[in-house]
Amino acid sequence: MNTTTLNIKEVFPKDWLSNKGGGDIYISAYHCLTNIFDKSQKPYYIGEVLDAKYLIVKTEYQYQEIVTEFNGIEGGIPQFKSEIKSKTTKETPIIMFLLKHAGFTESEVLHQLQASRGLMTLIEGENSHYWHLTDRVVHFPKENDSVLGKSQKSPEKSIAFLNAIRVDNFSKSIQQLDEGLRNKIYLALRWIDGAKHEQNSLDEFLKLWFAIETLIMPDTSNIKPIREFLENAYSFNSDTVNSTFNIGKIFNLRSKIVHDGANIGIHSQLIEYLKALIYDYLCYLCKSSFESKALGVINNKEYPAYEWMP
Repeated sequence: MNTTTLNIKEVFPKDWLSNKGGGDIYISAYHCLTNIFDKSQKPYYIGEVLDAKYLIVKTEYQYQEIVTEFNGIEGGIPQFKSEIKSKTTKETPIIMFLLKHAGFTESEVLHQLQASRGLMTLIEGENSHYWHLTDRVVHFPKENDSVLGKSQKSPEKSIAFLNAIRVDNFSKSIQQLDEGLRNKIYLALRWIDGAKHEQNSLDEFLKLWFAIETLIMPDTSNIKPIREFLENAYSFNSDTVNSTFNIGKIFNLRSKIVHDGANIGIHSQLIEYLKALIYDYLCYLCKSSFESKALGVINNKEYPAYEWMP
C-alpha cells in the first residue's frame, strides 16, 4: 500500500498495541467496487464495523499469496508443494479489514472478521468486498508480515476411490427414490458441499447438522427420528443408542450455537462423526451395504470419543 498519505497505524486504536508498540494486527484485503472517492476529498476512507476497523484506499496493492499445487500421490499419500508469490493489483479501490490479533485465538479472530463482513454485506452489499485478495498478520513494531494461506484443509488419510467406485451405485439408488425424498437429499448434499468449503469449524459443524435436520428431522426440535434410525440400523436398544451416539449432547451444542450465539471450538473428529452419521443414513435409506461408519469414528482409538464428543 502507498503510505505517503497514510500510515497503517493511523487506522486502528493505539491500545491495540502494547506500551512498547508491539503487537499483531490481522488484515484481510479485498477488491471493493465503489465510487466513494468521487465524493471524498481524501484518497482513503477509514471506518469501523463491529470489532474491526476498515480502510478503503485507491492504490496499487502489493501483496503475497501462498499458492499450493498438487504434485501427485506417492505411497498412497497425496503430495503438495506450496510457495509464496508476489502480486500487484491495478490502481483500483481496495478494502482492508483490520482486527486486533494479539490476545485472541485464530478462531476468535475469524469469528470477528466473519461477523464484520456479514454486517458489511447486509448494509453495503456484496460489492463492498467482492473479491478476496489475501490475509496476513502484521507484527509491530517492525511491521513485518506473516502471509496466511487461503483455506486449505489437510487431505484425508484414505485416498479417493480406494475401494472401487461406490458413488455410482449410491447415485442410481438416490435417483430411484420418490421426488420428495430426492429433493431432501439434494438439499442435504448442498449443505455438505458448503461445509467442505468452510474456513471455520463451527460453520462446518452447523452446515453438517443442517444436512442431518434436512434428511432425518421433520421437526428440527425433535431428535427422536435420529435415535430411531440408529436403533434400526445398528439393532441397538434405545438405552444403548443414547449412551453410545450422544445425539442429545450434539443437539444441545447446536442449540447453544444457534440460539445463544456461543462461539465454540469444534474438534475435527466431531466433523468426521457428523459426516459418518449422514453416510450411515444414506446407506440405510438406499439399502446399500451398511458399514457402521459412525460407530467406527466413536471407537477410533487414535481419537478417543471423550476428547471430542460434547
